[in-house]
Amino acid sequence: VTDDKLPTYESGGRYFGVPAHPYHRPYRKPEDLGLISPNFADEPREISAIYVLDKREPDEEIIIHPLKGIEKFSRLHEGAEMNFSFMNREYVSYLSKLANGVKVYNITIPHDLNRLDEVYQSIKGHVLGVGDSVSK
Repeated sequence: VTDDKLPTYESGGRYFGVPAHPYHRPYRKPEDLGLISPNFADEPREISAIYVLDKREPDEEIIIHPLKGIEKFSRLHEGAEMNFSFMNREYVSYLSKLANGVKVYNITIPHDLNRLDEVYQSIKGHVLGVGDSVSK
């Protein structure tokens, strides 16, 4: 799990996420690393789904819906740190394969720290059984 950037790679037609930061900040203090995560993944794990966060007003519903086509590609591209001209062909090819090989969902996130557990439970419930249907 990552907040904004996730290193990925492909191996044998499967996609893997590389853990990069064992801390989390369930608060908004950018001046410190946060709290150490007791369940931090210490090795790459296969990606079964990607949830793209969509910040909303504090009182809005949490809604999960699958992304398709160019919207899926575009939302994955937003996570790119930089675009180098010499990498464009390889990058676009990789991102296209990732978009076609992994389910990608948009999730509306109420901008309210008191609702973080509700967001977590929504994603967890979706992963454990809701599948591709729209969730609230």
